[in-house]
Amino acid sequence: MIITKLNISPVIKLTFAFLLTSAFLFSSVTEKIENSVTTLITEDSVYAVTEKMPQFPGGDAARIEFLKQNVHYPEEAQKNQEQGRVIVQFVINSLGEIKNAKVVKSISSSLNQEALRVINSFPTWIPGSQNGKSVSVYQLMPVSFKYTPIPKDTTTWNINDSTVIVIDSLKMPLNFNLSVLNPTRIDSVTFLKPFPEETKAELIKQYGVLAEKGVILLKTKKEEFEFFEYTPDSTISVSDSSKTVEKPEFPGGENELFKFLINNIKYPVIAQENGIQGKVVVQCVITSLGKIKNVTVLKSVDSYLDFEAMRVTSLMPDWTPAKLNGKPVNVKYTLPVSFRLQDGGKSNYDDSSVNNNEWQQNDKTIVILDNQRLPSCFDLSLISITNLTNYVVLKPENKSKTKKLVEQYGPDAVNGVIVITSMKQITKDRVVENDLNGNNIYNVVEQMPEFPGGDAALMKFISNNIKYPIVAAENHIQGSVICFFVVETDGSVSNVQVGRGVETSLDNEAVRMIKSMPNWIPGKQRGKNVAVRYTLPVGFRLE
Repeated sequence: MIITKLNISPVIKLTFAFLLTSAFLFSSVTEKIENSVTTLITEDSVYAVTEKMPQFPGGDAARIEFLKQNVHYPEEAQKNQEQGRVIVQFVINSLGEIKNAKVVKSISSSLNQEALRVINSFPTWIPGSQNGKSVSVYQLMPVSFKYTPIPKDTTTWNINDSTVIVIDSLKMPLNFNLSVLNPTRIDSVTFLKPFPEETKAELIKQYGVLAEKGVILLKTKKEEFEFFEYTPDSTISVSDSSKTVEKPEFPGGENELFKFLINNIKYPVIAQENGIQGKVVVQCVITSLGKIKNVTVLKSVDSYLDFEAMRVTSLMPDWTPAKLNGKPVNVKYTLPVSFRLQDGGKSNYDDSSVNNNEWQQNDKTIVILDNQRLPSCFDLSLISITNLTNYVVLKPENKSKTKKLVEQYGPDAVNGVIVITSMKQITKDRVVENDLNGNNIYNVVEQMPEFPGGDAALMKFISNNIKYPIVAAENHIQGSVICFFVVETDGSVSNVQVGRGVETSLDNEAVRMIKSMPNWIPGKQRGKNVAVRYTLPVGFRLE
């Protein structure tokens, strides 16, 4: 069928009105575009009306929601207070693709361009059909823009060192460096802007006078499991003595667990060089399927040893799950992972018991981050060691050391002091910065970027794709290269940089491997894909 001209009869005119918009636009759109539509020239094999018209995936409701989420009011149009309805004609071909979009009713250049942009960004439609065959069909669609004045004071708010930061209802000290947080532990981020004046007054009332500069609320991810408590020295805690309990078990038993740790622990080079040793107590959840989840550190020794203990625990194969009355259940499991240096500073994994009377971190231990004391109940597991330059544990091991700690840090120092220094030079603005094109690059967003398949897939990719440089191997060079990169709005990886290097060949290999990554699932802020800076340690260890 060849159509050379659209001659719109009253019946066809009503059909077009149905295609143009939702029900509330029918009559007005038909009247306003009559003169423009009657002279449209079509192409060969493009239908105006078919037995089965094209459909947006999900129907009209999904199309309206798509427009709502993706139409952005151009800054120029906002400045000129422009508004109205741009009418766009386009073709949905036999494959459901958008083709030949053009404006048939114009408002302004900026609004026209935005309307065309959003129409061309449509996903593939369900194509129209005639006589059972998919065909190309013309569509007319309005894209509406309504001018809404922006309060003048909304353009002046910027996040700075005076902005109040609250994490799980705990107010952080001024100058708190958000980049030290582990992004995978952040569940949501809410920005409370200090305007209008009524809102500012409420913020000040709730968070104090400094809230006049705005507030950032962060919520962390909570425990995902219901579980019973279990430690190697006790049974699962069950209040009803009539219930029978079977403990979780590593495949092959305790001896195989010990062998697994011996074969997989890699003593961090930095810890060896500094003579750091001790027992890290790790806690995890063993699910009803025997999977290892939610690995955290209960008792810390050093950030590098902590990280290694968590890493090797995460690598464990599936366990035989715990059972309650014969039914598999989730349990929280506590595992000691000991690191001991032999004479001469060589590493040796040891699972022997350590004096239970040694110092342990508690809720009153002083934690200082970048010269600022954190709240006493701040969860240190929220901090990512990859963003730190220093992590020192000052233990009150004897009266002399305790006295010096108290003199320097105050009475609470009898419970020990942890001094942490972050890599502030990562970014001057701790929440968002701009790239060369003026686009925002975030450090923390509501939904962080994710490697396709999750952390396990990321670790597998690194293991399969990293190539140990021959020069480094021959010279016994090893260590962790800390890399920074940006996950763009389309998931691609860009701007790969070395934040803390080890040696040129290792640094270059880490950068090469990251650049070879497939596209990530991009981060999101307020439902929109955004660019996010990501930190990744790439470890090189010789067997």
